[in-house]
Amino acid sequence: MKQGKLIRRAVSAVLAGCMMFTLSAPALAESTDALMQLSTSGLAAQNDAVEKELATVTITGVHDPDISRPYTIYATQDGARFSDGLNPMDACTLGYDGTTLTINCKTTVPQEYNIKIALKEGVSLRITAEQGGSYQLGHNVTITDAVDVTIEQEDNTLVAGDLTVDCTGALKITGSRTYGVYGALNVPKSGSVEVTGSCDKYLIGSGNINSDGTVTLQNSAYDGAAVAGDLTVTAGRKVAARAVQTAVGGNADITTADDVALSAYDRTSSNRKDTASVAVVGKLTVHNSANVFVTIWSTGSSAIGQGADITSNGVVYVRCNDGQNSQPIINGDTTITAGGEVQMNNSYGTGPAVNGTLNIEKSKGVYLDFGKADVAVNGNANITSSDMVSLCAGQKAVSGTLNYKPDFSGTEYNGYEVYANGTEITDLKAQQGGKLPGYTYTGSGSHLRITPVTRDAPIVGEGDAGSASGSDASADVGGALAAVALGSAAVWGGYEVATRVILNKLLPEGAAIPANRGQLALLVWNNAGRPEPAAQPAFADVADADMAKAAQWCVEQGIMEAKSADTFKPEGWTPKFKVIETWNKAFPKQ
Repeated sequence: MKQGKLIRRAVSAVLAGCMMFTLSAPALAESTDALMQLSTSGLAAQNDAVEKELATVTITGVHDPDISRPYTIYATQDGARFSDGLNPMDACTLGYDGTTLTINCKTTVPQEYNIKIALKEGVSLRITAEQGGSYQLGHNVTITDAVDVTIEQEDNTLVAGDLTVDCTGALKITGSRTYGVYGALNVPKSGSVEVTGSCDKYLIGSGNINSDGTVTLQNSAYDGAAVAGDLTVTAGRKVAARAVQTAVGGNADITTADDVALSAYDRTSSNRKDTASVAVVGKLTVHNSANVFVTIWSTGSSAIGQGADITSNGVVYVRCNDGQNSQPIINGDTTITAGGEVQMNNSYGTGPAVNGTLNIEKSKGVYLDFGKADVAVNGNANITSSDMVSLCAGQKAVSGTLNYKPDFSGTEYNGYEVYANGTEITDLKAQQGGKLPGYTYTGSGSHLRITPVTRDAPIVGEGDAGSASGSDASADVGGALAAVALGSAAVWGGYEVATRVILNKLLPEGAAIPANRGQLALLVWNNAGRPEPAAQPAFADVADADMAKAAQWCVEQGIMEAKSADTFKPEGWTPKFKVIETWNKAFPKQ
């Protein structure tokens, strides 16, 4: 009996021992493997297998590119860390908030190294550089596969070489001190690009930027440039480069279906009268934009330094605002194709609009206002337009030859008048089949104006023209001319005689007869004493500041009507009878 109990207890002990060994063996094996792993790769490597990968950082020697060291950045509960517990970027600290990896550069990474940061899918990157100093993140820096990329600098320069960023979202760079990016900014792909800051030298050395959205480069430092060298941009939305001194220090080649705005102009600085500012030092090339606006304030430089080749579906405005500039606004041969108006002006300076040949291959009106300059175009001008052409200078509108070609297809015009210094020198009506000849001018007139004539222009008879020549007849002639329809004796010449006589007596002495709505509003507003409108100008299609105020004021006073809530149509043709009618409404006889 006792022997049987002992046998049963021995068997139970053996079974229990087998069960204990069976349960503990896997744990023992794992423990042994873990100890071996710790001994070879460290504790951090054990965690790599379970933590999310955020990016791969590859550091390569500038002078010895064969030496390349990859590192992985992992997400942790507290933020992020490098693999193997190392920090190859010196005192840089890491953070991660679930969507954005942050690299905070507290000291500089030596310039002898190039750095490539490849983000994992869905991860954005933010780089901050807190400590003042020189180059914060090595020589050339490449960032790929990111969503958004944000780079924030304080009193330092991000890279000593080039910065390349490939992202699907927004790229934002802020810079200060001397440079933003010392070399080139290359953006193969992005959702939008915004580079801003206050850099004494420049924001970026050069740029090759592709974006589905907007591209904005803006340097607010008084002596700095936005781009020191060449700039090439292909964008889906608006492209803008702004600085006080220089927007683009080399050539600019821009492709966008939206607006292009380049400016070197400081509205706030009290010292801006001493600024020699340039929008583009080299050549400006624009492909198929919506509108083009180039604006400078300058006492001794051109807005565009080496000519331009611009294609725009809308307006092209090139201006020197207020600056007493002696240099041409565009220095070099220039070709413009525009679906809207072409305007250039320098109201206070003595420099011409273009120093070279001006070719305007298509436009809806051309206005060059250079009243204090010796010439408006220092060379030949070849202009094709579907609306009014006005070239104004102090001595001679064109130093060479003006070749004008009307392009009235799809308009109501069937002829045009040419005026030199207010005197009509030709009146060309439609030829057989509605074709119109071009016109060549080689004279010395300082103010040339070519005004289209419409087929449906109102007419009056010779007798009516005589009766309307007195000053008292002007009050009612606008409506009468618009409504009257005379018999076969009526002639176009009667209308011309009548309206010119009336307007010569009605308008201020020396004033040119307005040919479009914008000129009419400006003339009325100037004669009224240039009053401030009650509201801020709200017409998107009026770019000139004075004309915008004039249009707003005339609409507020009921003198003229807006075409829509936000359009005035300043380029819209205005017949002479409408000028008379509007003037009498603004300044009724007492």
